Amino acid sequence: MKIKWIEIENFRSIRERQRITLNSDLTVIAGKNESGKSTILQALKCFNEYEFSEDDSSFSNERAEPEIEVCFELDAEELLITDNQEYDVEENSKFELIVTRSDVSYYNGEVIDLGIKPFEENIKELLFKIKQVLNDNLIGVVPNDLINNKDLENNDEYLFKQKFNSFLKSVPEDTQNKYLTEFDSIKEMLKNIEDEIEKKDYFYDCINSILPKFVLFDSFTDILPNSFTNKDEKQKIIERFFSITDCRSSNLFEVNGQKRKQLSNRVSANISGDFNDYYHQDTVKIKVEPDGDDIYFFIYDKDEEIPFRPEQRSKGFQWFLSFYITLKAEEKNSILLIDEPGLYLHPKAQKDILALLEKLSLDNQVLITTHSPYLIDPDYLERIRLVNKVNGLTKIENKFYKGADKDTLTPIITSIGLDITKNMTFSNEGNVIVEGISDYYYLSAMRSFLGSQCPIKDTINIIPSVGATQSLNMIALLLGWGLEFKVLFDNDREGNRAAKKAKQNFDLNDEDIVMISNANDDQVEDLFSEDDFINYIIDDYIEKNGTKNSSKIRGTGSDKVLISKRFKERINKGDITELSDETIQKFTSLFLKLSNRKQSPALLLV
Repeated sequence: MKIKWIEIENFRSIRERQRITLNSDLTVIAGKNESGKSTILQALKCFNEYEFSEDDSSFSNERAEPEIEVCFELDAEELLITDNQEYDVEENSKFELIVTRSDVSYYNGEVIDLGIKPFEENIKELLFKIKQVLNDNLIGVVPNDLINNKDLENNDEYLFKQKFNSFLKSVPEDTQNKYLTEFDSIKEMLKNIEDEIEKKDYFYDCINSILPKFVLFDSFTDILPNSFTNKDEKQKIIERFFSITDCRSSNLFEVNGQKRKQLSNRVSANISGDFNDYYHQDTVKIKVEPDGDDIYFFIYDKDEEIPFRPEQRSKGFQWFLSFYITLKAEEKNSILLIDEPGLYLHPKAQKDILALLEKLSLDNQVLITTHSPYLIDPDYLERIRLVNKVNGLTKIENKFYKGADKDTLTPIITSIGLDITKNMTFSNEGNVIVEGISDYYYLSAMRSFLGSQCPIKDTINIIPSVGATQSLNMIALLLGWGLEFKVLFDNDREGNRAAKKAKQNFDLNDEDIVMISNANDDQVEDLFSEDDFINYIIDDYIEKNGTKNSSKIRGTGSDKVLISKRFKERINKGDITELSDETIQKFTSLFLKLSNRKQSPALLLV
């Protein structure tokens, strides 16, 4: 069972109803500090426990009840949770179940329509038949308020039954005998109604039994202690520790001597081997060492004899160890909620965290909050949901390239930049320096699109800088290494100024410096035809800014980079298979200039 979306209303800093859609595996809630990221996780914790406190009411509307709504998606097998009925559904079908929790809890969606509606229809039909018996045979025998009972019209079987039974107690025996058939008929139908209600309640019980639970990992409290006694063994982190070692902590208090030592060694070996598969900063041994009434945890470094208590290790190590224990211990069909994972860890260790999260997400949906670029995989930006605070209230945006300020987008931009620089290499056969990351994405995407028809060789690397001025530093670097290169500048004021300095400072000729086009103020986006730009570049961006003009997004660096990244991903996935002749000709012409090959007259552009 997966979650499709969550809606939150009147909960802490979220006042107006906000929806957040979830990926089937890993969802990343990104935003700066105090934006309300943790509020989303706390809302799901309250949903799971079905308990709201006074502090959970919206800051701006304390009188309104918090409401959390979760849309689950069930497959056909999960739908078959009761033997009361069978469903005529296709094997690969998916069905929505919407659970709402506030001061009351109620259910909606296709699952309820399929599972509950038949019982409700049977109850409704039985109540209608009761009304017919009253109207056809018992007028003048039972009170008019029972015949014209509003509870029957409202399908409230409980109140009608209560009033009917109360009436029977006052009916003389001879009257009951005279109308025995009618009264017995009503009693029988009321009993059938009770059976239908029991089936309905059983169905709800089955639904509740298969709902996934939400497990919230608190980075600051769920830390493995130095030791524990048999009085402490019910601590959650200790229970989780032993659950992943196939041993109960109580076993260590039930045996003595050599058996106790053997058992503790087995537990230590089980936990250490698996932990080191995920933790790559160092090889460690985690040992459980009993001493009288106490069980101690010790951490040994590789080839070291000196033991360290957990509290003597770094905050980062303590966090990673407890994080690993908590998530490995949780059973399948759990939704894992992790607030700011790896807060104490350095970048390399945070990448280990991301690898662990991705592995866990194969069996469990994972939802994390972060403002770290190292927990954002540039190849999966669709995982990101942005959270921003506007006038003190939290706003959620499900599209990573829309609706957030510069600070909120910073970790995403950084992760993209890190991804590029991490894989960046220089070629002896040729390099192209471009002004920025968006130029890199558009040119890389179009080189992929053109394939074998692209004039620029695959061995020529495209290297992004961080602006026209900084491209000069790249020029100096490549000249120092004796590598061949060309520099691509926008045909705007900054690009022309940088091109002039490049010629003066480095004695470059006209062939080494290429302008994006001959048209004044042109940037890379202007190489697309108007239709291609609208349909493939800013199709969703129009909703945000209401513009169809590429110049409107030139200065908005965050949007510009993310939109270009999205275009490259769509090209790579094969979502875009056709572009206009105008677009193809302009990019082909540019690639010819960058490749030193002669341009065909058919490709000359006016």
